[in-house]
Amino acid sequence: MKVTLVGLLAVLAIVIPSYVWHIIAYTWQMLLAVLLKYTFGEKFAHHMYIAIIRFQDFLMHMFFILVCCSLELVLGTKVEYTIVDEAGQQHLDANYLNRSTGQPDLSKLLRSPSKGKAKIIIMNHHTRVDWMYLFLFVSRAHGLAPTLRIVLKESLKKIPVVGYGMELFRYLFLSRSWEKDQSYLRDMIQFYKDTNDTVSIFIFPEGTDLSKSNIEKSNAYAVKQGLPQFYHVLTPRTTGIVGLMEFVGEENVEEIIDLTLGYTYAGPGLRPDEPSLVNGNQPRAVHLLAQVFRYAKADPSVSTSVSVAPDEKEAFVQFIHDRFAVKEQLLSRFYQTNPVGFDTADVKAVVGEKYGVKSFDRSRTSSPFVNLVEQVGVIYFLYCLALFVPVLIYAATHITLCNLLFVAAQLALTFWLVNSHGGMQQLLILRKVKDNETYWARIQKKLNEGKKKKAKK
Repeated sequence: MKVTLVGLLAVLAIVIPSYVWHIIAYTWQMLLAVLLKYTFGEKFAHHMYIAIIRFQDFLMHMFFILVCCSLELVLGTKVEYTIVDEAGQQHLDANYLNRSTGQPDLSKLLRSPSKGKAKIIIMNHHTRVDWMYLFLFVSRAHGLAPTLRIVLKESLKKIPVVGYGMELFRYLFLSRSWEKDQSYLRDMIQFYKDTNDTVSIFIFPEGTDLSKSNIEKSNAYAVKQGLPQFYHVLTPRTTGIVGLMEFVGEENVEEIIDLTLGYTYAGPGLRPDEPSLVNGNQPRAVHLLAQVFRYAKADPSVSTSVSVAPDEKEAFVQFIHDRFAVKEQLLSRFYQTNPVGFDTADVKAVVGEKYGVKSFDRSRTSSPFVNLVEQVGVIYFLYCLALFVPVLIYAATHITLCNLLFVAAQLALTFWLVNSHGGMQQLLILRKVKDNETYWARIQKKLNEGKKKKAKK
């Protein structure tokens, strides 16, 4: 496989600090939490959970910015986005523009849910690495970023270190078997509620990416179900998202955030994948079109959007299908020519002339670096530097055999502990330890038994 120097540097800029932080933060946090939980029980560990997940949310946000720095500043990937507003251009300009720059502001559209509430985010699944390019946009919505919980396929959590980190971020991992997945989803969402977690749950309703074989399978399914055939998206499967809504509780859902992702390829037919990060075929630009719908049962005050997603089950299923029919039209126009962005005229031709449409104008920014810092926020960018630069320096200056052996031992212990219990979430969250099963209870039982034996003598 071809590997470019720039691609290698971009990947190492993400991997090295992530792995070092895994050793510094994840491993010791996890071992301490396991020790507390299995020694003293769930009640004692609850406050530890709260502290850990708040720190993990902050660390996740910083990781998103690290990915931005790597993809935008090292690989040169350009970021473009467009906001759509059913209430019209005047409403869009009043609610979603940055006052100082006049540019659309994703942080005003993609806002954090209210405390203890949830938002559901849907997006088309164009490539296997969409979730990574999603970080480019979420990092620009600094209120929503720490609340992101991505629904991923189960196999990803088995990746050493990376999988453990995603489990600690409380991402959701599905096996595509609803009988198995629904009990897992119910338990994880109950954990969100027990810890008063504020979440924005991201799901690909299509279930898989837009490969040629998947398009053929999707259209065969569509024909059987009497649904339209698509070529730029797949027919959405709605069982998962409907179940997700039920477990979260419809009274807790504030908004449905609808995202449409498109790419400017490095060349004809070069759909991005994992190797494209290092072989020079990374996309030249990533484009996002965003629209927000207030959920019908939510209080109107929680959303600035006038668009409403229905709450009745059959109507909501139809709403999801309708959104993907719109995505098909938008992306069909987008890919007709070498795309430079979602064209305003094309967007209005699909959604309606009354809609407000505003795209980020990159020509008005001075440089990619200034653009990145301004959009992710100066303070968050400085936090990211303070978090990861010392780690890179430490890793570069403390590579010794003893340190490498120590790291290997830590990773081996973590790998054994996690995999012997079915994953990090099973070990820390889903498996409940009864009071009489704790190590402390067992020690007390042994001591009491010893006292009784001595008393008999």
